[in-house]
Formats: sequence, C-alpha cells, structure tokens
Amino acid sequence: MAGSPCSPSRSREPPRISSSIVSAAVSPGKNDVFQDAVEEQIQGPAEGDKPKVPTEAILSSMHNIIRGHYNENNKGYAYVYRDSKDECQRFKIGSTDRPEDRKKELDKQCKLKGWELVQDPKMPIWEYKRLERLAHSELTNFRCDTICPGDGMKHREYFYGSNSTASEVLGRWSRWLVDHEPYDKKSELKPFWSDRLECFMANKMASFYFNCRKGTCSRRDSTPVACQECLQIGWKVWTEPTTLDKARYYCPYYAKAVWERTPTLSTCFLLILWGRLIAPMILALLHSSERRGGLIVTDIIICICALFCHLSQNKAPQGEFKTKHTGKRATSAAGQSDISPGVYSTRHGQEDTPAKKRRRS
Repeated sequence: MAGSPCSPSRSREPPRISSSIVSAAVSPGKNDVFQDAVEEQIQGPAEGDKPKVPTEAILSSMHNIIRGHYNENNKGYAYVYRDSKDECQRFKIGSTDRPEDRKKELDKQCKLKGWELVQDPKMPIWEYKRLERLAHSELTNFRCDTICPGDGMKHREYFYGSNSTASEVLGRWSRWLVDHEPYDKKSELKPFWSDRLECFMANKMASFYFNCRKGTCSRRDSTPVACQECLQIGWKVWTEPTTLDKARYYCPYYAKAVWERTPTLSTCFLLILWGRLIAPMILALLHSSERRGGLIVTDIIICICALFCHLSQNKAPQGEFKTKHTGKRATSAAGQSDISPGVYSTRHGQEDTPAKKRRRS
C-alpha cells in the first residue's frame, strides 16, 4: 500500500542490529514511548556494526527483565499494532493504559491505512510494561529499522513477521502473567518461578530446553545466531509447567512440614504396618487351618520387633531431651556462676555500705 512501511522495494529479511541498540530497547528504567504521541528518533547502526544477537545474550536479557522491578502506578495493556489483512509482514508491539487513545495517536502519527490495534490481555494488568519488554527482547533479531512514512523516523517497536508471530509471543507471556500470577504484591518473583528460572538458565539446561533440534537451526552455523523456534519452544515449556513439575517442587516441602509438625505420624505409619502384618495372620487362622504355624510365629516376631523398635525410638528422644535439658541447666548454672559473683559483689557492695556506715557511726 502507498505510504506504508511494507513497500516492495524493501527487503523483509530481519535486520542486523548492534547490542547497544538492543540494550537500549530492553533495559529497565527507560521512559516508555507510549507516553508520548511522537516516539524518539533512533539512529540506525553502521553497516560494519550489525552482528546478530546470539541465544545466550537474548536469554540473559530476558532473565533480567523477568527478575527486574517495575513500579507501575496503574494497570494497563500490551498491544499489537498490525495490518488487519496481514499483507505487510510488519507489526508493532507496545504498551499503554489507554488503548483507544493510543490507536488514534498511531493512526495520526504513522498514517498506516487498514491497521488495527489488538490489546493483550483483554483485561488490564499491573505487569503490562514487563509484558511489553519480554516480547521485545524475545523478538530482538526481528527488529525493523524501516523509516516511518508518517513522521520519517525509525521506531524501535516495529518488527518483521506475520500477525500470528506477534500473537504467539505476546499471548504466551500474557497467559503466563494472568493465569499463573508469578509475582507477589511487591513485584517479586515467587519462589517456584525463581527456582524454575535458574534451572532453565543453567548452561547445560539452557542448551537442552532452548533447542529445536533441527538440522537447519541457525545456532549450528559458524556464527551462531539466536533461533526463534528454539526460543519459542524453551519459553513455552518454562511458562507452562506440568502438574508433575509442580509436584516435584512442592511435595518435599509439604512432606517435611507435615513430618515436623505431626510427631504422631510415625506412630500412624507403624499402626498401618502392624495391620498389614496382622490381617493376613488373622485371615489365615479363620479361613485356613492348613497354614503352617511357623509363618504365624514369624509374623508375631516381626510385630514384636517393630513394637520394640518403636518403643526404643520413643524413649531415645526423651533421654536426649533430658540430657540436653540437664546440660542446658548445667550450662546456665555455670553461666550464672561466672556472672553472678560480679553481680552479687556489686549488690552486696551497695547493701554493705549502709551497714558499714552504721557500724562506724
């Protein structure tokens, strides 16, 4: 279309950008361009300084964004500004707390006909700026340096790709924030997600999870570049933990807490064991007179041994407690013997002074 960034003369291949532009685009603390009607002009990198960003650099950037702190004063949305017919193969990802006004600003500023603004999620959230930065960082190698036909500037939020690419990336992170609520009220990452993030970011684990395992993967080239499919697969697994993943994480903590807070749990376990041993013996006596007496005697001996072990374990903690308690008393008595003479001498000195004065008088 005329006057749009999708003119046929321009190549649709993702541009090469420098790491300085990437860090400026995703670093926390920058003023968001959605707050102004006109975005800042960003100078394009020199021809000799356009390396593709590797997977490790993108993962490190996203790791910092996930752990970063963003103090939003109000709720808002992330959005995709895109060609409604999906012919341009360009899109813009931004964030705002006023999507309708932002749509009017973009239409007036960029003069792109037939473009629509799709907000995600549909309801406002607190972490909407983090959502925008996560999508920007994952799509680093698809950043578009096309000059805007409306104001003649290079905008940092346009990317190469189809509408489905934009929806997949933004929708995945949006579902993670809305469905799992990974942050507490202080914008701190919850322990489950914190440990899961560090596990995925480890060197060996990162190469395992963020790997599409295809022969055409760009990471296998002589100059490895981040593969978008590898990033998509890895982050999809990370943002969608299975029930087994949660059970592996929470069960040890719950079991330890129950065991420590329920001292009778061992007794219940022993009763279950006794029932398991005694029940077959009783059934054998009632229904089968042919069972040999040796097996019954064996079961009885096992039950007696289990009872003896249980009683000996119950006595041991009491003895230890008495020993520790006695030791604490002895220690406290020794401590008092070390401290009390000075205290008593001081007190006695204070009490003896009037007596001496009386004697002198």
